[in-house]
Amino acid sequence: MAWASQPVRAQAGGSTEVDVTVVRVTASYPRTSVTITRPGGKDENIEFDNYGRADKRPLVGPGFQQLVADLYKQGYQLQSTFDTTVGATTSASILLFIRKKQ
Repeated sequence: MAWASQPVRAQAGGSTEVDVTVVRVTASYPRTSVTITRPGGKDENIEFDNYGRADKRPLVGPGFQQLVADLYKQGYQLQSTFDTTVGATTSASILLFIRKKQ
């Protein structure tokens, strides 16, 4: 995959243009934060509750499953993932989703 001059646009397999959506998942106690960066640099931030305590946030399992299902419905496919440790009790995962441009 060769990256174009704009970080959210790439070309794969020659002339096929794709949209790239980056999902960053940061897990720590008591919540998991998700930042979704869509083409054009539009960010969406969602927080999930890890344990179903007093917060009104959705639980992380069902909430994250719905987020991924929505990306698939929009035509995205998971291209790559990688993980990092942010601190002693915090980890982050990056998920790269792509879809062919219309």
